[in-house]
Amino acid sequence: MGRGEDRISNLPESVLQSILTMMPLKSAIRTDVLSKKWRNLWKYSLYTATALDFGDDLANNLSATDFVETVNRYLSLHASKKLERFHLFFSPFDLFASDIERWISYAIGKGVRYLDIDLSQGEFSHGRSPFDLPSLFDCDTLIDLSLCCCNFKSPLNLSNFGGLQSLSLSHSNISEEMLQTILTECSLLESLSLRSCKQLGAISIMVPNLKLKRLIIRDCQSFDLLEINAPKLQSFHYFGRLCIQTNLLNISSLKDVSICFNTGGT
Repeated sequence: MGRGEDRISNLPESVLQSILTMMPLKSAIRTDVLSKKWRNLWKYSLYTATALDFGDDLANNLSATDFVETVNRYLSLHASKKLERFHLFFSPFDLFASDIERWISYAIGKGVRYLDIDLSQGEFSHGRSPFDLPSLFDCDTLIDLSLCCCNFKSPLNLSNFGGLQSLSLSHSNISEEMLQTILTECSLLESLSLRSCKQLGAISIMVPNLKLKRLIIRDCQSFDLLEINAPKLQSFHYFGRLCIQTNLLNISSLKDVSICFNTGGT
């Protein structure tokens, strides 16, 4: 073969398609510019993808309208029966709420297991309130859920979230009652992260037979009571103000601890 010859592009199309299926979707799409043979081959990767990542590299390089059109176009091409992972980083959700609801519904309909919805793109600098999650948000296949700038509707019903093992909430309207619902209904929960959830007046983790192993509490500045009874807890990271009342009971398995008090908070 001559020097500089593109040997990969000379492979059979079926082999190239197999290569693309093993690449992240955003990397597969970029192969479109390599040569004529690669053009549109990424659509096969999208067609069979079990992970869809509409992250910051896409959101930060497109206008909101173009981003929405791009996501809608990609989902129209996607044909896999199952979806393992779905990641969304976007804003302004106040203009495109129906699209976001449809995207979440799409991921849930595909039986998504890892769901990451981050709507923090520039939201606070523009004074936006968190996005209200649709009532249809109900998925018994989820094992990992991460939500940023998303509000739950009350009363919170998590009866079909029994398989959830990891939950991360940031800038959410979660209350003490909602937290108890989560701890009670999500019996397999092993990892919990609460960041800037400022409607929590108290954080009480006292549910019997709790499997929780990792707990992060950061910048939840409004609560005055912290009590934890978690015999399987191995890692606890806390950053925030000093609580008026703190009760740490059965934490005999704790190995990794990080506590930083923010004396400037109110």
